Amino acid sequence: MKEHQIIVKLVVILVIRVINQKYFIFIILFSKNKTFKVIFQLYIMLRKSIVKINSYNQVIKNIPVDLEYTLFFDGCSKGNPGLSGAGAVIYKNEKEIWSGSYFVGIKATNNQAEYAGLILGLEKANELNITSLAVKGDSQIVIYQMTGKYKCNSSNIITMHETAKKLEQKFTKIDYTHVLRHLNKRADELSNQALDAYRK
Repeated sequence: MKEHQIIVKLVVILVIRVINQKYFIFIILFSKNKTFKVIFQLYIMLRKSIVKINSYNQVIKNIPVDLEYTLFFDGCSKGNPGLSGAGAVIYKNEKEIWSGSYFVGIKATNNQAEYAGLILGLEKANELNITSLAVKGDSQIVIYQMTGKYKCNSSNIITMHETAKKLEQKFTKIDYTHVLRHLNKRADELSNQALDAYRK
């Protein structure tokens, strides 16, 4: 077969490949032409390489980023729903530069209090002109909803979720990490201080 005929047949096969991958494989497997068998082998190698590259990119994407500013947030609800408070603290290179808390309400849920703490911290970080932020909290629900791993369908927090997502857009880089409760003591302390202040 002449070279130009091989090229024409290759183009036809590639078009078929786009239309239906099964047809492409069928033609290659039953073709007596060695050139096409080589092409098929290269195709398989390419597919394997793409899979490896995608897997590598996914691993890189999931590596936590070491950012200068870190926001810890928390919320508490005594009764769930019940008396609720929210707290947040911002660190610059592990040094506390701001902290805040407020009373959320008398019949708020724990998730509402958690979102309140997150929103409080994001608003302050934006006021401080922080553009890259690591966000950490012990609420798996809130963290995973913000990353998209969980969907937010609960009517009592969907508005707060939307508010947090809008605030998120004000940052050029933001990274969410779920942490255990004992690593979130300062934000927890602040959320409880809000309750103490209300009770007084």
